[in-house]
Amino acid sequence: MTKIFSAMVVVALCLGLGSSVLADGATVMKDVPIGGLLPSNDCTGEDLILSGTAKIVIRGNGGVHLGVSDVSAEGVDSGTIWEGVGVSTQNGSTRSGENGATVTTVTFKIRLKSGDTTFSQKLTTHITMNANGDVTSEVELENTSCR
Repeated sequence: MTKIFSAMVVVALCLGLGSSVLADGATVMKDVPIGGLLPSNDCTGEDLILSGTAKIVIRGNGGVHLGVSDVSAEGVDSGTIWEGVGVSTQNGSTRSGENGATVTTVTFKIRLKSGDTTFSQKLTTHITMNANGDVTSEVELENTSCR
């Protein structure tokens, strides 16, 4: 899992688990500056430093949505600028399962463009923890394209 995605998953998990204290139907919204490292891949050819603004929406039912706007990235070695295309999103949900288990699913999507090249990445992770907080299941899926 990439470092930036890992950080966003942790945020979503914390916010998702924290949302259980919200009254039913309550919603909290917050704008937060973000930044992180997007590791090198075949499309970018180098690590990118990513920045933008995240609008975090937490719902009392355990749903978490993170929309990233004004996203851009800069190549660590070349200084090449990559501009965000559309809105990058992260959606997450946390729910109680059987026997006190917690099930969290998070999906993160990003599209960046530099010149004629467009890089897209979708990362999904699904984590199940038992009542003791032990991870009993973790599935990660990654889909990357370069055009």
